[in-house]
Amino acid sequence: MSEAGLFSINPETRIARGVLLPWGVKSKGVSASKTQPITFPRGSVSIPRDPIVIGLNDEHERFHVIGRALELEDTEAGIVAAFRIADTEEGDAWIAEHGASAYFSAEIDALQRHPGDLGAGRLAGAAVTKAPAFEGTELALFSLLGTEEIVDPDTETDEDPDEAPAEPEDEEPAEAPDTEEDAVADAIAPSNMLASRRKAEAPQLTKAGFFSALNTARKTGDRSALLPYAAEATEIGLFALSNVTFDGAGGLITAGGHPGTWLGQLWQGKRFQRKIIPLLTQGTLTSLTATGWVWAVKPAMAAWAGNKTAVPSNAPTVAPKQFTAQRFAGGHDLAREYYDFNVVDVIDSYADAMVDSYAELSDAYALTQLTAGATAYTPDPLNTVNKGLLDIVDGALAVIDGGGTPSWAIVAPDVFKGLIATPREDSLIYLDAAIGLESGSSSGFGIVPDARLAAGGIIVGDKAGATAWELPGVPIRVQAPDLVLGGVDNAFFGYISAGVTNPNVVVKNAAAGLLAGVEESVIVAAEKSRK
Repeated sequence: MSEAGLFSINPETRIARGVLLPWGVKSKGVSASKTQPITFPRGSVSIPRDPIVIGLNDEHERFHVIGRALELEDTEAGIVAAFRIADTEEGDAWIAEHGASAYFSAEIDALQRHPGDLGAGRLAGAAVTKAPAFEGTELALFSLLGTEEIVDPDTETDEDPDEAPAEPEDEEPAEAPDTEEDAVADAIAPSNMLASRRKAEAPQLTKAGFFSALNTARKTGDRSALLPYAAEATEIGLFALSNVTFDGAGGLITAGGHPGTWLGQLWQGKRFQRKIIPLLTQGTLTSLTATGWVWAVKPAMAAWAGNKTAVPSNAPTVAPKQFTAQRFAGGHDLAREYYDFNVVDVIDSYADAMVDSYAELSDAYALTQLTAGATAYTPDPLNTVNKGLLDIVDGALAVIDGGGTPSWAIVAPDVFKGLIATPREDSLIYLDAAIGLESGSSSGFGIVPDARLAAGGIIVGDKAGATAWELPGVPIRVQAPDLVLGGVDNAFFGYISAGVTNPNVVVKNAAAGLLAGVEESVIVAAEKSRK
C-alpha cells in the first residue's frame, strides 16, 4: 500500500481512500488566479445519498475518468472517500505513474461564498491531483464548478476589477510550467474551463480574469479580452448552438448595409398545417409518462335460469397501457445585431420556421404511433373495381364491429388518386350509404391523403380510439443573452405523446406501413431506444 498525506491506495484491490475535502481548513491564497482563500465548515457541502454518482477523474479532466466512488463519509476531519480505480489501461497507467504521490480533489457545484470567506455548495465530482491547496495540510484540492458570491457590504471596496493586484514577492515566474501555483489555479478555476491541460505558453484563464474581462467589455465595449474564454468554451462544446451571423459569411446583411431595395424574406410556400393530430382526441400533457388501463376481458352478463340458481359471473381482467412523451428541441445563437437594429422580419421568420418544424415533427410522430398501434384488418379480396373505396369501407365496417364509429381514414397517395378518379355515382353516394351504417350518413367522416404511407396503405379509425396529449403552449421559446460571442441564444422545446387507446376501433390494412425515410427518422429511433 502506498500513501501520500492522508491519501492511500492498494494497487491489488485498486481501492484509494483518503480525505476528499477537509473541514475548517483555509485554502492557500493563489495570486495567479486572483481567488481569495475559502474555508468549508462541516456540513456546508451536501453529499449525494448514493456515492456511485461521483466519478473520479485525473487532474480535473472531465473526459479522463479513472474511477468511481464507493464510499462517502462525513467525518470530523472532512469528507472521507473511497474510490475504486477502474480496471482499464488508463487506470493501470495512473496507478503505475501517480499512485505513490497524489491527493484527492473535490469538485464543488453551486458554490456560494459567504462573508468571512466561508464556502458552501454541493459535492458533484472528484479528481486525483499532484498538488494540495489548503494551508498547513496535504489533504485535498478543490475545483469550483459554479460560484455565487454573497458579499458582506462592510467588506466591499472601490477597487477597479480591471486593475490586477500586485504579484506577491514569493510567486513563481509566470512562465514557469507545472508549478504548484499553476496546478492550484487550474483547480480553483471553473471546471468548464478545465477540459484539457493548458500549455505553459497559453494565457491562463481564470474565474477572476473572466469577470474582469467581462467588466472591461461592459465599460469600454472592447471584447478582445473575452475572446480566449470564448475559444476555450467553444473547444469543449459549451456553445453548441449554431451561429446565425448578421453580415459577412453566412449572414443576411452585407457589410455595406442593405444593397438596393430590401425585399425581406421571399415566399417559400405556406406554413405547415398538421393533418394527423387534428383527427385524434386532444388531451393535455402533464408529465413525461402516463399510465392507464383498458379492459382485457370486460364484465359481462349472461342468460340466467333463475329459481335460486347461481348468478352468472365471468372473470374480468384489465391490462395497463403506458404512454411516454416524445421530446423535441432545437436552438440557434442569433447575432445580437438583428435585435439591436430591429430586423424583425428575420427574427419573426426564424421563430415561424422553428414552430413549423415542431408542427411537422409532432405530426409525423403521431402518424408513427397510429401505424404502430392499429389493429390489422383484411379487406375483401373481391374488391377489384373501386378497390380503394371498398377497402376503406371494409376498414370502416371493422371499426363498427369493434364498437366504434368511423371518423377518419388516412390513405396513401395512390389510394386517394383512385378515389378522385372514381365516378361520383360509384363513390361519394356509395360512401354515404356504406360508411354511415349507424346513422345513414357519412357526415363528419374525413379521408386524408398522406405521402408518408407506403403505396396502398389505409388506416381507418374512430376519433375516440386515439389521443394526442400535448404540453400547452408548445413549442416553448427560451432566450438568453450570449455575452461572450455577442448574440442571443434561442431555443425551442416541445413535448407530445400520442397513441392508440382502443385498438379495436383503429384498424389498418396490410400495406399500411411507413416509407423507409419515415421509419428511420429520429422520431422512430428515439422510440426504439426508449424500449
